[in-house]
Amino acid sequence: MHNKEQQAFARSLYYITKALDKTRLVSTNDGWEMVTSDICGIHDYVGDGGKLYDKYLNKDELLAWSE
Repeated sequence: MHNKEQQAFARSLYYITKALDKTRLVSTNDGWEMVTSDICGIHDYVGDGGKLYDKYLNKDELLAWSE
């Protein structure tokens, strides 16, 4: 479920923070309502390190998603 009001609030906090300090990294909400962010947070709870390594080996493919 996407809450447009929460997303708009998070986005406004991102831009306010950047206006105050453009060098600060900002994560609006590292989860289901994430909109604009300087950080790519991955939530993956696979217990096998080898499977995680294989899954995230191709950074360009992983980061090719869009809103």
